[in-house]
Amino acid sequence: MNQVGYQVSGMRGQHETMYSLHRRDRRGRSRYLPGGKGIWRSCWIVMGVILSLLAGNQISVAATFTVNAALDPGTGGCNPAECTLREAIDAANTNTGSDTIVFDSALSGSTITLSSALPALSDTSGGTFINGDINGDTAPDVTIDGNVMGTGDCFTITSANNTLQGVIIVRCPGSGIVISGASASGNAVRGNLIGTDPAGNGLGNGAYGILITGASGNSIGGSSPGQQNVISSNGFASCSFPLFDCKSGIGLISGANSNFIQGNLIGLTPDGSTSLGNAGAGVEISGGSGSNIIGGPTLTESNVIASNGVDGIFISGAGSNNNQIRRNFIGVNASSAPLGNGNIGIEVNGAGSPLTGTILDGNTVGDNFFHGISIFLEGPATGTQIINNFVGTDSTSNSSSTPTDLRNFDTGILIQVNNTSGTTPVDLLIDGNNVFYNAVSSGSTGIDIENFGIGNLDLTLTNNKVSKNEGVGVLIFDDESVGGMVGATIQSNLLTDQVEAFFSGPANGLELSGDINATIDQNTITGNEGSGLVLTDSNSTIANDVIVTRNTIESNGIGPSGGVGISLQGPALKGALDRNRVAGNANGGIFIGVVGDTTLTNSLILNHTSGPGIDIASSGVSTLVNDTIFNNGTGVNISSGTVNIANSIIFGNTDDISGSASVDHSDIGEALFPGVGNISADPSFVDTTNFDLNFGSLARDTGDNSRASLFGPLDFDGDPRIQPLGGIVDMGAQESFVPPTPTPTPTPTPTPTPTPTPPPHPTPTPPTTPPAPPPPPPTPPPPP
Repeated sequence: MNQVGYQVSGMRGQHETMYSLHRRDRRGRSRYLPGGKGIWRSCWIVMGVILSLLAGNQISVAATFTVNAALDPGTGGCNPAECTLREAIDAANTNTGSDTIVFDSALSGSTITLSSALPALSDTSGGTFINGDINGDTAPDVTIDGNVMGTGDCFTITSANNTLQGVIIVRCPGSGIVISGASASGNAVRGNLIGTDPAGNGLGNGAYGILITGASGNSIGGSSPGQQNVISSNGFASCSFPLFDCKSGIGLISGANSNFIQGNLIGLTPDGSTSLGNAGAGVEISGGSGSNIIGGPTLTESNVIASNGVDGIFISGAGSNNNQIRRNFIGVNASSAPLGNGNIGIEVNGAGSPLTGTILDGNTVGDNFFHGISIFLEGPATGTQIINNFVGTDSTSNSSSTPTDLRNFDTGILIQVNNTSGTTPVDLLIDGNNVFYNAVSSGSTGIDIENFGIGNLDLTLTNNKVSKNEGVGVLIFDDESVGGMVGATIQSNLLTDQVEAFFSGPANGLELSGDINATIDQNTITGNEGSGLVLTDSNSTIANDVIVTRNTIESNGIGPSGGVGISLQGPALKGALDRNRVAGNANGGIFIGVVGDTTLTNSLILNHTSGPGIDIASSGVSTLVNDTIFNNGTGVNISSGTVNIANSIIFGNTDDISGSASVDHSDIGEALFPGVGNISADPSFVDTTNFDLNFGSLARDTGDNSRASLFGPLDFDGDPRIQPLGGIVDMGAQESFVPPTPTPTPTPTPTPTPTPTPPPHPTPTPPTTPPAPPPPPPTPPPPP
């Protein structure tokens, strides 16, 4: 028998097992039980086997089958004289229990040319492990060639817990490997070359390299050394016009759920350096296939997906929800060498059905022919997250002033939303991405978000770096003719150095257009060739409220088309701008051209020597409270609208105010302006960086508290305008806080404890009359 651990099944199996036990007992009775009792134990074992078989049971015994013939199909039966791969699979399927198929060392480097598709791995009793790594060096040693098959797939797996490892699978007319059906779970495909050989030649399979259809819980590749598959040059025989119909390197289709694709090279040669793309996408997920994970949280789980004919990764179809694409290299290899994909890096196409829960996290996406990432969300789709990706660059963008240029040739991240629900919004999170260098003379953008549906979009755009793109840095567009709106939180982004391309028009840092209610908070928008922030709408029936607060908007408008720091235009736009620093923009600080009302409070408007600090051409009411407007061409230029100015410092400009305005409690430098509480004096700044007021400045404690309470309770730095102990607010953006001098509590002077005086010794007082002397002694009597 060419078996180890032969299954005990049938009379022949019983006879051989009895003989084996009896023979071993003869060789040494003490082999089984000390004291010569081994024969009786053997008899009891044999009896148990017979009784088990009579009861209709089978005993599962692991078996190993050794392929020793590079033939196909073979003469039948797997035995020492001849065991082909086909015969070994048949034997493993027949045997009950887990089985292993290995290859004789004489077959290292050999090719098995299949005459037809191999039998499916269908054993439901334990699974089969096919190991073509003869030498144990984690490299495949046997080639399976389907060149003469005619039709069919080379390997098919329909049962659970099988492993296919260490083989080279080439030129199958169908797919290289198919894992199919609900019973096919827990299977592993690892350490194989699929569609290529060790030299990197293109020997692709006609359809998919690996296809998982209707099967769940399988793993392709892995994070450990030797588990990586190379899946390249597949799908070309499947192509029809257009080429978008070509099959992919890996396909997860028709309810393929909860599978893992990790650590593979998809579309490259085995050394990971040279293009050898699949005809279609690198990875396709479609037909209701959900909860799959492509990549993982660590670099060892990353796939490299590049040089494929269409997308790097393509997700589509109703029910293809909750898929995760994590930390892959898409369009580039692990060394950041640009290799591209023929269409889009990652495409999620939810047209016709809402796709929910898609997560794109930590991927490097570069050098793709169109967009880096493109997502179409049919509504209501929820839970989409695009986080921590590098699009058009790599991780050097976190630390280097000249990060790696891996530009995609159109938009970096494109989101299109068609929310067909009038009640449930689409929600979208874009956070922590670095989007650099995208669009080559095409007039596209770094991040482009477009809403076309009747329903709303709830957008959170936070902590992104968007830089050096050719066109607008971030564009958010809402089609006002349809009825949906965008609610956006745009916070803590760095939008810098966008470049005006030949067809791009102004390369603005951030542009919002349409029915958008937005909070724009704590962003840094600098060095863009167009304007820093542009807000527009054209729908006069919907009031759009925009809050712009705590942003730094500097040195924009430096390109051919010029630009200002902030531009507000539209018939229904209502803006509240508070605590912003707007400085040094080429054609002016802030342009207000809206019909609605605008407030501008607690802000620094500085150093626009070629244009006005604030240019107002509005038919609404513009209210300026506690602003510092310094060193501009014109401080405030008013051509239309009602303008109210209070508690402000407008000083050091070529012309402080041009036009008609109501001004009170303000310091206007060029001349005393009519109005209550106005002054015209040097405000005496501590410096021209933060514009605090020196002690003794005439602008201190001379504002109007009621205006400050109503329009801006905090100053530019976030300190309270109205101090806890009361007092009058200052003019200008900064509040000078002087803590009250505490009244010192007098320290009590201790009363010294008196030193006790010892009692005096009495001094005898002499008598005034001396005492009478004592009487003389008596005279003795005379002798007798």
